Amino acid sequence: MAEDETQCKNLEGDPDADETGEGNMLNNETGNVNDIQVIDLEEADQNTSPCHQHNGSNSQKVTDSEGLMNKVLEYKEREAETKKYQYPHKSSELLRELNGFRIAGKLVDVTLVSSDEKEFPCHRAVLAASTPYFDAMFTDDLQESRSDRIELTNIKGAALESIIRAVYMCDVDISSDSVQDLLATAHFLNYPHILESCCQFLEDSLAPQNCLGIVELAETYVCDNLRTRAWNYALENFRDVSSCQEFLQLEASVLERLVTCDELNVSGEDEVLSAVLQWALSDQAHIEFLPPVLAKVRLPLVSDEYLTGALNAHHFLHGSGKCLSQIRDAQNLKGLARNGRRRDHALLKPRHSMRTEVLVVVGGMIDNREWITDVSSFNPKTNHWSPMANLPFDHSDYAAASVDDAIYVSGGFHRTKGTISEVWRYDETHDRWALVQDLILPRFNHTSIGHDHHIYVLGGEDGDSSLTEIERYSPELDKWDIIGSINPTGSGMAVVALRNRLYIIGWLTNVRLMCVVQYFDLETLECSTIPSSGLNRQLFPAVALNDSIFILGGNRMKEVAVYDPETFTSTKAESMKFKRNTPSATVVGGKIYVTGGELRQHVAKVESYDPYLDLWDILEPMPHAVCFHGCVMIRKYLGPPYQT
Repeated sequence: MAEDETQCKNLEGDPDADETGEGNMLNNETGNVNDIQVIDLEEADQNTSPCHQHNGSNSQKVTDSEGLMNKVLEYKEREAETKKYQYPHKSSELLRELNGFRIAGKLVDVTLVSSDEKEFPCHRAVLAASTPYFDAMFTDDLQESRSDRIELTNIKGAALESIIRAVYMCDVDISSDSVQDLLATAHFLNYPHILESCCQFLEDSLAPQNCLGIVELAETYVCDNLRTRAWNYALENFRDVSSCQEFLQLEASVLERLVTCDELNVSGEDEVLSAVLQWALSDQAHIEFLPPVLAKVRLPLVSDEYLTGALNAHHFLHGSGKCLSQIRDAQNLKGLARNGRRRDHALLKPRHSMRTEVLVVVGGMIDNREWITDVSSFNPKTNHWSPMANLPFDHSDYAAASVDDAIYVSGGFHRTKGTISEVWRYDETHDRWALVQDLILPRFNHTSIGHDHHIYVLGGEDGDSSLTEIERYSPELDKWDIIGSINPTGSGMAVVALRNRLYIIGWLTNVRLMCVVQYFDLETLECSTIPSSGLNRQLFPAVALNDSIFILGGNRMKEVAVYDPETFTSTKAESMKFKRNTPSATVVGGKIYVTGGELRQHVAKVESYDPYLDLWDILEPMPHAVCFHGCVMIRKYLGPPYQT
């Protein structure tokens, strides 16, 4: 027993052990007394150390240093498998305790003093950890780092109290009364998360009477997202905003920026001039700054009646030579525009909201099989047709599509030039056509469609063979790309865009037994064929409306099929009023418009379909009876000084 105890002492590095004993030998071999001590403690936990291996007789002695080294390595492997246990709730508990200490004045080592002399004892370490502002104050060699009292002369007590509470408690209360001071304080002390909360509160509080003030606040404290949202709110709700007191108190420079914007949501420029004149009348000092503001109002687009009335009602205009000169120049420009001149002037550019959705018929073939260059627009609100700039070419078999209020006419066939690759763009603002980048593959008898700021061209032929390649045009880059192919499809196919897919309805050239539906996925750039029962017809147009595909007539039919691409099923809608082949169709103002076509002879008939009433109405006929024409929708300006 005594021998065992001696052995244990030697293994534990007993200083009284014999210098030549086994304990000393083991220390020399391992070179680390601490490792041996760790093993002894571990083995004690496992009840396996030499001190505890008693079997009623002599205890086994540990004499093999190599065996001990193996135990060391085995322990280290077990140590590497240590698991971490976290206590996230303790963090919030710790902050609550520290806040309690702060309130009770325990262990606080600095006092913050607001501009209104309110004092807030705090913990220097907590403040320094919460923001770089206090970190620099307390850790750099500044006077404040040695002071136990910090005066913040530009911060009010209520805002400072909210900030301190947010630091300790990780929440903040914001109200309409406190948000402005809290925003300023969070910006000054560099608390971005509190700043973001203030911005969110202000965004949620946007209203006509405060949006312009929020714009100014956001600009002061560099809150770019809030500034953008508040500015857009003011533009969208200009009619209500301009009737509020905050609008009348605007600086002239801000009002000038406001009325410059194309996005100003007004029905006509009369509203803009009215708002500017009310601003000028609200303060005598404003009249001095009126000329630069008035210069941004698009006076040629103001109606003659309103402008005359404004001159008669507001005599201060006659006292400003600059204002009178601007009005005279606008009237001269208006006269030029009525005669088709100077339409590219900046003051003749209508704002986006002043445009009306119209139907546009582009060219087409008349009864003698000649192709015309006429282009006409139809205003559903007035049931009236108006002429537009004619096509600047004389070829046939082209395709027309529209996107972002521009019309694109691509390809075609010319009796002497053959297959055409030209693409023409119609600019509604200036009522003129201009060439853009040519197609990669010249083609005719093809189909095109506008979708998501791009133009797509599909199918057709090049004079020798049918084409399957899909080309996509970016107006921003003025560039065409081939992005994929469809299955070989005969001419006369219909194409619609729905849910980021192009749906192609037509007869496959190698399967003449039925009309099929295929789609081209604009994300994967792959083409697939899907089931399509009950669609056996030809010479029809199709449009997408309310997440469905409307297939309109065909084969001298009046029937309308409504195809659901999700369920692969089709149902019937109310039949059209007229039978016809090869009409063209588009959607305007949530209604379907079907135009032209032929039935023994070409027709000028127009009818519209209301999907909610499931009814067709007959409308004013087109100026010409045509088929194979383009039929698109754009938003067109119909106000002064042009014909409505």
